[in-house]
Amino acid sequence: MPLEQREAPAGRRDARRNRRLLVEAADEILRRDGLGAPLDAIARRAGVGNATLYRHFPNRQCLYEAVFAEAAAHWEPIREEILAIADPWIALASYLEQSCNFIAADRVLVDMCCQELLDSPAIVELAEREDRDLAQLLARAHRDGVVREDVQVADIRLLMASLHHLTGPVRTVSPQGWHRHLALVLESLRPRTGAVLPPGCLAAEELRQILVNLAPATPLNRD
Repeated sequence: MPLEQREAPAGRRDARRNRRLLVEAADEILRRDGLGAPLDAIARRAGVGNATLYRHFPNRQCLYEAVFAEAAAHWEPIREEILAIADPWIALASYLEQSCNFIAADRVLVDMCCQELLDSPAIVELAEREDRDLAQLLARAHRDGVVREDVQVADIRLLMASLHHLTGPVRTVSPQGWHRHLALVLESLRPRTGAVLPPGCLAAEELRQILVNLAPATPLNRD
């Protein structure tokens, strides 16, 4: 067997290892220093050179997408477990609570969604799946009369965006304080005799623009 054929598998293994090390290093450093963290710091933490980093991730967005995809993979089994809950109210409440635990506990994921990856296929796919999940959960809750009939998916999405942005800062001051805020949000979804929501449920593009507006105005460091 020619030498180059024998060496190719090892080369591919090294490439996979380097990519994994870079994603792990990026996850660690972005969590600590935010999205403006220098890329050379990520390369050093991974134990590779800048050229290796750019070979795997030619720009920041590619690196962010890899970090997000790694994190999102951990959400999938949580999501499936929640959707299997028989009680419609517990299922919907668990979806909101666990999404806070998953995303809001990790500030960099919120920033990625609202700043760098808003139009990324990974974020678009996640948002579409989330809409389908919420539509299913909300339909079950409406059918059983445990959520007010005028609540729509866009209402839940906006509530979730609020929770995701608030939970992280609250946790730094009061680790359990966000549960009270979540309980108040959930209580607002309960049916109320004679109470009617004002008109003006957000369209998809309006919700997207709100998420854009939530992003910090300060530009990121683009080393």
